[in-house]
Amino acid sequence: MGLFDKFKKTEEPSAATSENQVDKVMCKAFAKGTFVPLEKVEDPVFAQGMMGPGCAIEPSEGVIFAPCDGEISFVPDTLHAVSLTAENGAEILMHVGIDTVSLKGEHFKGYVKAGDKVKAGDKLIEFDIPAIKEANLKVTTPILVCNFDDYKTIEPVADGQLEVGADLLKVEK
Repeated sequence: MGLFDKFKKTEEPSAATSENQVDKVMCKAFAKGTFVPLEKVEDPVFAQGMMGPGCAIEPSEGVIFAPCDGEISFVPDTLHAVSLTAENGAEILMHVGIDTVSLKGEHFKGYVKAGDKVKAGDKLIEFDIPAIKEANLKVTTPILVCNFDDYKTIEPVADGQLEVGADLLKVEK
């Protein structure tokens, strides 16, 4: 059994699902860089899926973009993370780097706040990769679905080098 098997459900979707409801979202690559399976992220909270399933990107450029259309639900003052609610209700968290909260917002610039509506590809956060690495921190950036119990499928569909906007993570009710 793989790491993400525990997040896959086998029951059929309810017949009560509204025709107007969005059932699946394809999260796009939110940064240019290299695909990283979640279990390879150097932080056990992320790697063991404790906050939800997903994957990560090792960014080659210091910009995070919206992975899908949605509404920004939270941006901490430290600007090291951003969460949004996708059109299908998925609560998506992107966390720039490992232990970067310790930088207290230094080397980060935010472009959104809670309540903002965003479209896939909108700029969310900029960050200084060399400065973060100089502080001996990793910039590996996970993307997670935190309310995973509401979805039958959450699976990465990417590998290798990624351009912003490439298919990354399938989230389906």
